This record gives sequence, C-alpha cells and structure tokens, in this order.
Amino acid sequence: MLRRTAARAFASGDEAKAPVAPPAREGTRESAIERLFRELHRAIEEAVAAHGAGGGAEGAPRVTPLRSSAAGVTFVLEGQSLAFRFLDALNGQIEVSRRAGERFEPDAVLSVQLRGGVFEPIWKPVESGARTGFRFASVRELAASYLRTAERSPLPQHRSQDRS
Repeated sequence: MLRRTAARAFASGDEAKAPVAPPAREGTRESAIERLFRELHRAIEEAVAAHGAGGGAEGAPRVTPLRSSAAGVTFVLEGQSLAFRFLDALNGQIEVSRRAGERFEPDAVLSVQLRGGVFEPIWKPVESGARTGFRFASVRELAASYLRTAERSPLPQHRSQDRS
C-alpha cells in the first residue's frame, strides 16, 4: 500500500486535491486529542498574555503560534529559564519535550482517557526505565503548571512536584 502522500503525488484529478489527513470525526478519541492540543495552546497563550499584562517585563514567557511540520503540529512555550515543545504527531498523544541545551528531550505525554462517557485530559511523565502512572488534569491546570515551570530554574525536583 502506498503512503497517502505518495498516492496523492501520483494521483490525478480530484484524488490529487484530497486532504492528506481527513479531519477527525467529532466524538472520537482523535478529535478529543486535537481539541486538547488546541485548547492547551489557547490556555497557554491566555496565561502568557495575562502574565505580560503587568508590564511585559524583559524575559517574560512567550508562546509561538501553531506550526505544521513533517512531524506534526507544534508550538513552543519559552520561559526565562527553559522551554517546552508541544507536538501533536497525530499518533494519539501529545509529546511534551523540555529543552536541554540545543535539543529537546522527552518530558511528558498528554492524551485523553474516556471517563464517565467523556474524554478527559491525562498527563504522564516520561522517565527512562521506570513505569509511571498517569493523572487526570484540566487544560487550565496543565497550562498553569508548564508556565510556572518555564519561569523558574530547571531543577530535578520538577517531575516530583508536578506529579502530585
């Protein structure tokens, strides 16, 4: 089977104009993850704007617009001491990476879990060699937590503090 992009490249007529990734149907897990990603971006933008409303001090956090890439859709939250990259790779989860020098290293995974007939956001830390659980978290809670962490110095205690 040809990859969808290759099939599109060699198609003719209406087939060539078809979208590569059709939008997720409402009510599916995929649409819930897409909604989580966009709501998280919007909540972080609002938190950064509210933070900057007090005078826009130098070194204030900032968030990049959503960008499409070969890996998926991404945005970056940059704080005074560190940065986080959020990547929706369209694989059923949102990968959160923390800047380490010139590259990003895995920090956590965001996804959704069906609970009471509703998809709710979950947060799971990425720790090498260790089995870790997840916790339910609201979009506002996630946005506030990442903004607070981006503003302070990157201490090893970050993971244990956010895992409550």
